[in-house]
Amino acid sequence: MKLIMIGESSVGKTCCMNRFVSDQFSEVTKSTVGVGMVSKEIEVNGIKVKLQIWDTAGQERFATLSSNYFRNAMGGVIMFDVSNRQSFENISNWIDACNKIEEKRVLVLAGNKVDLSERVITKEEGEARAKEFGLKYFEVSAKTGAGINEMFETLTKEIVTLPKVEAQNNNEEVSINLASVDKETSKKGKGGCC
Repeated sequence: MKLIMIGESSVGKTCCMNRFVSDQFSEVTKSTVGVGMVSKEIEVNGIKVKLQIWDTAGQERFATLSSNYFRNAMGGVIMFDVSNRQSFENISNWIDACNKIEEKRVLVLAGNKVDLSERVITKEEGEARAKEFGLKYFEVSAKTGAGINEMFETLTKEIVTLPKVEAQNNNEEVSINLASVDKETSKKGKGGCC
């Protein structure tokens, strides 16, 4: 299952991904150049799922390259930094970039760095923006690990429980065909915007 991390540079996409996959945090992280990818296997609803998490660069000069990696993604995290208003204001740009690729995917909105005292985006603002786009909202901290596992597990669960998820060959292998997901599902606020 391919997931993508989307958002401005320095909002903490790489740190959140690393916290989820290896339960580690580094104060010093280089900006992602292009795209990075890690994998982790989790179990949701009794189904083993191998996640491929693609970490996209947030710098404008990599926007075209990053959008190529949106293809075939079943879900994604649009992330902003709660101490950086500009990263919050640019959420709609990332959703627009995602919408240019006409595939069905489940997205969530995440406000990272909630451990910081110099917060400028309130939880209420984050929730309101998520509601505006029909997304679930999570407050997370890559530094403390708060909310990270819940965010990825909820996102995965949303994808696994979409219509058209079928077991194949009675071997408990799961095939998810998002191209055939009913268009009405995403219109009813199931988290899909693309």
